[in-house]
Amino acid sequence: MANLWKPLRRALLPMAVLGFAACQGEQGPVNLAEQAPSFVEVNGVKLVTVQPGRRLSPAGDAARVQKQDGVTLTTGDASLTIVPGSMSKTAVVTMEPQNASGYVQFLFGPSGLSFNPTATLRISAAKANIDPSQRSELKIAGASDGADDWTVVGGTYDPETDTVTAQISHFSRYALCVE
Repeated sequence: MANLWKPLRRALLPMAVLGFAACQGEQGPVNLAEQAPSFVEVNGVKLVTVQPGRRLSPAGDAARVQKQDGVTLTTGDASLTIVPGSMSKTAVVTMEPQNASGYVQFLFGPSGLSFNPTATLRISAAKANIDPSQRSELKIAGASDGADDWTVVGGTYDPETDTVTAQISHFSRYALCVE
């Protein structure tokens, strides 16, 4: 049996090398992550996808907040700061990362809760499937809970923290986008 292995190994090695060389092409090895789409266009807004093989932190955050109190909710991928006295009513405030859509999305509740002055939403770009040269174009988009009526809310990208920060005046769904 050992005598059969040597000729077989000699035949398989060149075939493996040829197969590897054929997969490289002129540009070198194919990077599957580069082939994944960076955006999903919904309602004319380019929502940023999550890097292949990565997911948003599964755990959300929640707190019962009195109308006169403030709160900061955090996950591994986002934070929300509500200043004292800005909520329209006392509520259990929730922030839940959403992975099923393919893009970097967060659902906040209760739906329709409003703020005056605005709340500060910060979303990490660490898992965004976007070329580093495009990070300065990142913004935050919002949509109703039951519809894909995405619109660009705005925001500013901070390269030091790799986050996008925007002011929001009410709850709905929020996601990273490129404008």
